[in-house]
Amino acid sequence: MDIRIAYDREYAYITAEDRSAFWTPQPYTIEDSIGHYYLGIKKLLGEQFDKDKVSISLSYAAPSYKHLYHQYLGIMPTFNAASNQIRLPIEWIDMPISANESLVANIAAKHSAEMNQQSRASTSCDQIRMRLYALLSSGVPTMEQMAEDLGFTARTLRRRLHDEGKTYKQLVLDVRMQMANEYLLKTSLSLSDIANLLDYHSAPPFIRAFKAYHQVSPSQFKLETKKAQSEGDWA
Repeated sequence: MDIRIAYDREYAYITAEDRSAFWTPQPYTIEDSIGHYYLGIKKLLGEQFDKDKVSISLSYAAPSYKHLYHQYLGIMPTFNAASNQIRLPIEWIDMPISANESLVANIAAKHSAEMNQQSRASTSCDQIRMRLYALLSSGVPTMEQMAEDLGFTARTLRRRLHDEGKTYKQLVLDVRMQMANEYLLKTSLSLSDIANLLDYHSAPPFIRAFKAYHQVSPSQFKLETKKAQSEGDWA
């Protein structure tokens, strides 16, 4: 993911571009990056943040769940735009968010950490995970499709995964459950919405898969995790 910051007299622009070989019409990687930067700016600025002064543009068509953007971001992005971009007032860039940091310094530090993390993703398992994050809301690719995208035959990919101690089915489940954890803890999405985003045809099979993976139901997981986090904050 390539993140760029540009300026003119009135605005600052944070642009995200997915340079990976695999692309989908509603890419999770773009949603994740734009959403995290927007919510991060909102949190950092606190009372100084004004959503009416911010706009988000996305280069892909509006997905079926577009109402969730407004529900969780507070604004509705413009779809089918020329780029994936957050536009904010130029004066926000130098607003102090701590004793010695500006907003732009914090953004740069976050981007640097993300790039370092991505550069370590070199195994076949890591490459598949990165692609699955982008794909789940549009459908899980077959192993043959994934192998073709990576430039391997299905047989070669199966052998590589075996050498790394994983199967393709396990990787799909791992990514689904990791994303489920994020949705459960960081959003108020319904189980049906989460199931849809993870390419389950309805909530019941998602709940069964989650319980088999975590040994607790999604509701129990959310309750127990938030309780543990709360107790940790008071420790």
